[in-house]
Amino acid sequence: MINNTMKLDRGKKLTIHSAITASVTSANCKNYNSNGQNAMILYLYINGTGTWTIKIQGKSPSGVYMDMYDVNGNIMAISSATASKAQLFVGIPSDFKIVPTEDADGAAATIGIEMFSV
Repeated sequence: MINNTMKLDRGKKLTIHSAITASVTSANCKNYNSNGQNAMILYLYINGTGTWTIKIQGKSPSGVYMDMYDVNGNIMAISSATASKAQLFVGIPSDFKIVPTEDADGAAATIGIEMFSV
């Protein structure tokens, strides 16, 4: 089996999707390893008029990726964004994916992440 998981270093900003104009399915998203970091800033840059949702999916013990929720039951996502924004997430799993969904057509999205510990 080929390990296509990328380990992430603390404090390094990484662009993971650049100027995408359509949704990317979970199966086509790269796997990331938090490398011991438990928090992330998720950056979403929107160019144009459209709406995007960006979800964090974690890997279950059976190897299936599923949507992640915080301790309060809130989905770990930037939801229905129509403007660029950054959001902090704490409690990031070791193995995860970032899954972008275009909710309304018309904007390109660039997505970046930065890992750290809290």
